[in-house]
Amino acid sequence: GELDFEKFCIACRLISLAQNGKQANMESLKSFSWMTIPLPKFVGIEPPCNSVDGIIKQSAPLVSSFNPGTNVNISGPWYLAPRKKLEYAEIFSKTAQTREDQIKLFSDLGLTFQQLTLLWDLCDISKAGVLEENEFCAAMHLAYGVSQRGMELPVSLPPELGLKTKKLRSAQSEADALLVEIDSAERKIIQEKERKEAEERAAKESKEQEVFIQVSTLAAERQSKEIEELYKLSCTLTEMKLHNLSLAKALNIAKSAKTFPAIQAKALNDEKERLKSRIVDLKTSATS
Repeated sequence: GELDFEKFCIACRLISLAQNGKQANMESLKSFSWMTIPLPKFVGIEPPCNSVDGIIKQSAPLVSSFNPGTNVNISGPWYLAPRKKLEYAEIFSKTAQTREDQIKLFSDLGLTFQQLTLLWDLCDISKAGVLEENEFCAAMHLAYGVSQRGMELPVSLPPELGLKTKKLRSAQSEADALLVEIDSAERKIIQEKERKEAEERAAKESKEQEVFIQVSTLAAERQSKEIEELYKLSCTLTEMKLHNLSLAKALNIAKSAKTFPAIQAKALNDEKERLKSRIVDLKTSATS
């Protein structure tokens, strides 16, 4: 007995068409963009201040989700407002639980058999033979668009209806869970790979350290042995040098002492030969 907000807006547009000499029917209404239809004139009611010649100038429609048959709504012509979805869901819970009830309800809205068949094919995406709540809400919205707003049924399910069945939601949840599981498995594989690489690096560094210590120890031992041998050779050479100095000194004394008796000269020569023999022995021992 009374118009809801959507029907009131449509009625205002029809009145405006009639006031401007146009055909006041749903076909005419669909042939005009809502932006080009001026507001209807009522006695005692002034048009809004943001309108020119009764046409509202604004960036978005006042009732965008109720735009009949046009595509200016950014949400799409079949956008299902949450408020309307709640109304359809209430109808579903009270009077449309079975297939027979649903078919009767759509038939009572004036849908033909062909329209009802297409509507069912579009919305029964679970192919269960009876519409789930989300499917029913989408079907009711399409049925109201056809019977109350003169719209044509779409050939494919409009995405703005956001229709997902229980099976689709369940499949989506399973897919999401599987993605999480795969992501977790990949992280574990990466962590295990990093752990093994760290262990291999540690083992390699430990082996290198062990080899370094062994080489350092051998080098130190060899160096110590060489130092010891050099010290012995140095001592030998020092002793030889001292004996050479003693011999030279004795010879010089013998040459300068011309007044020495012959026996003293012989003694010096004997000492000379003894020293020479000692030097030969020292050299021999040093080279061996």
